[in-house]
Amino acid sequence: MTDLRHGTATPNWYRAEDHFFTAISAQHEGFGRSVRAYVTGVETAALNLLSLHLPAKAPDAAADRGVAFMTGAGLPFSLALPEDRASAYEAWAAGYGLTPSGITTAMTIDPAKRQPRPGAVGVDLVVRAIDDLEVWSRPLAEAFGGGPEISRQYSDRHHAARHAGHRLVHLTGFVENEPVCSATLSMAGRIARLDDVGTLPARQGRGYGSRLVAHALQLAEMRGALACCLEASVDGTALYTHAGFVELFRIMIFARDEA
Repeated sequence: MTDLRHGTATPNWYRAEDHFFTAISAQHEGFGRSVRAYVTGVETAALNLLSLHLPAKAPDAAADRGVAFMTGAGLPFSLALPEDRASAYEAWAAGYGLTPSGITTAMTIDPAKRQPRPGAVGVDLVVRAIDDLEVWSRPLAEAFGGGPEISRQYSDRHHAARHAGHRLVHLTGFVENEPVCSATLSMAGRIARLDDVGTLPARQGRGYGSRLVAHALQLAEMRGALACCLEASVDGTALYTHAGFVELFRIMIFARDEA
């Protein structure tokens, strides 16, 4: 198979990102070829995103229009762009009150090459696709923090996405009927994406995250996915590498935590 790090892998990664964030956003807009703005309405910077896909070598009018759109929403927001362009944008971002907040990793995998296989670890974990988003959100609220109001707002956006006809799959892993981990699987054509992968802090280190990811990849393969994409935090990279994901590129995140 062609190396996933070349050819269409990066455009497909952004296609999957656009599909997911469009689904959960209350407002979204594109500016030029490479600037995409997504306002979910959730009151945290991480969930209101200005994504610069293939940005110009220096900030341009499209990037300025994107910031204006996000600012007009009156919410905290984040700016994401490839790390190799970050130095050219740092002063520009600072002028808008956006400061560096971390680096994430864009990753991809052929689902047929997932490791470990679903039955390899966490044998006491039962993973199901569920409709009850209150149950789905419980592990995520503790895994990612933010408090009950942020969790409620985010669940509401997933409810709205479903109501609008977006086919998001909400996966939750149970141990003796207790929800201990959750994730979201979306499909942009034959490109899958994993989001919201989180495990209760008290249940981490037991292989549940690996089992959940393996189950999601199996489901993506069954649905015809040729690749599955995700954005990994520093803490999550080892989990996804173990599952067989490979790095495409790194993403620099800037954030403005005040509206």
